[in-house]
Amino acid sequence: MALIAAVATVVGAALGAIGTVMSTRYAGKTQDISQHDHWRRQSRRDAYAAFTVSLKKMQSYGNAAFDDWFHSLPVTGDGSTFRKLEHDVIEAQAAVTLEGPQQVADATEEVIDRMRDWAVGIYMSCFPINRPTDSEEPTPDERLDWAENVVNWREEAFQDSVRSFHDICRAALDLRSGRLEVATQDS
Repeated sequence: MALIAAVATVVGAALGAIGTVMSTRYAGKTQDISQHDHWRRQSRRDAYAAFTVSLKKMQSYGNAAFDDWFHSLPVTGDGSTFRKLEHDVIEAQAAVTLEGPQQVADATEEVIDRMRDWAVGIYMSCFPINRPTDSEEPTPDERLDWAENVVNWREEAFQDSVRSFHDICRAALDLRSGRLEVATQDS
């Protein structure tokens, strides 16, 4: 009887030790996955934020120049600085594209397309190098027409694409299931 009790004790201890080792190993693996997921989320968040900040800098610069032009003031800034800010946005987009997921990368493409449409309006309005040298300065009515029909609608489309990008980014950062499903305006 004592032998059976001793064997049972040894087997119980062995099973307990194996269970503890397996449980610890599982917990460690789960923690590694959790830490990696946190790191991935933070990397994505940083890329999305850098893209958004670069967009805001470019937009602020362009809007300040456009406001000056619209009010017939000397334009603050210059085309080369505006182009540098545009280049910064493109660089930030590269990081977002690498970090993904694909829906976010696609959203940056839409933002870039709308940003370029808007930027053309800013270049044509504000920076003389982009206008023919023999062109006359526009009248106040022509400025208003240009502002309403070119720059404002382009900026609105640009802003809509940025809002959509932010919505998709939030969904991607809240992603837990492994698949990003974002409701689009078409659905």
